[in-house]
Amino acid sequence: MRDIGRCRYEENSPQREMLLMRLADLGVRLITRVRFNQITKKGILITQDGGSEFQDADSIVLAVTTAPNQDLMQALEREGISAHAVGDCMEPRGVKEAIDEGLRVALAL
Repeated sequence: MRDIGRCRYEENSPQREMLLMRLADLGVRLITRVRFNQITKKGILITQDGGSEFQDADSIVLAVTTAPNQDLMQALEREGISAHAVGDCMEPRGVKEAIDEGLRVALAL
């Protein structure tokens, strides 16, 4: 696995390489590690490396990944409320893993 910003992919995946080549052939520009501020009919206003800029675009596809967010878990703990972390709260994974974790916690209660 390799990280690009916060995106993960199989580094030696032939499917990935074929997809990236096809997208490049179609003129698709991939921009990673940005925060979008505004989407208009003419493009998108992004913030990257501390500066903002407008990118012309006729189509925009937002592909975001999940990152563990334990803010709610920590807030509950501060209030003395018992909680159990499952799924993406612990680590980004698939639905199957989240369901399995939830079932294990439920059975242990």
